[in-house]
Amino acid sequence: MVMRLALTLVLLMTTTTFSEGKVIALGPVHSQYLGGSRSIQVYLPPSYDVETRRRYPVLYVHDGQNVFGSAGPDCCFGWGNWALDRTADRLVEEGRMREIIIVAVESNRSRYREYRGLLHFAKPRARSQTGENAEGPDNASFEAYARFLGKELKPRVDEEFRTLKTPAHTGVLGSSLGGICSLSLAWEWPRTFGLAASLSGSFQIEKTNFLRRALGEFQGKRKPLRIYLDSGVIDYTGDDDGRKHHPAE
Repeated sequence: MVMRLALTLVLLMTTTTFSEGKVIALGPVHSQYLGGSRSIQVYLPPSYDVETRRRYPVLYVHDGQNVFGSAGPDCCFGWGNWALDRTADRLVEEGRMREIIIVAVESNRSRYREYRGLLHFAKPRARSQTGENAEGPDNASFEAYARFLGKELKPRVDEEFRTLKTPAHTGVLGSSLGGICSLSLAWEWPRTFGLAASLSGSFQIEKTNFLRRALGEFQGKRKPLRIYLDSGVIDYTGDDDGRKHHPAE
């Protein structure tokens, strides 16, 4: 009887430990494209250290300083952290999602230019004497961030962790500006990011450039993407949370 009780307790303890993932610091990752370093944190799912031959999908999340429970209650302009690690643990335990790796990428003062997506002009602008556009869109920051994710960070994550590397198993997620960034990244880099999620995406920025120019004027083949979109109906200012510009409306 005592042995049976002891075995039950051991199994309960093992189950509790197994149901929790862990967050580790990948450290400041240097980027030649960004000309500096970014702090990266990685969430590894509950089974990662146990099922040593298993590989996992990867979700890259913008504004990484807000993503995990360790960020505390005062981050994200006072709204608190997103607790994605705890949410993933709970959903996995409830059998409502598969286990994934989450990579949180911090933002900095270049956030707007990096996250607003690729800008498009409706018509070619006047050319200078050198043949270049005299007034072209400033896409340097977004393109640098995209190359950092696709050519530097993802290869390192794929090398250091047991990932499923294909676009169908690689997603990007963000809120507000991070939402439009996620869709723009997947739109421009579909062979790298096959999944994108936008939470209350800022589709109104740059005079809805992404909606009108990238999506509205696209004439190519259907892109192999899976997209999740959501939006509230009222935000803290009393506005509609950008719903009127939402692609799903």
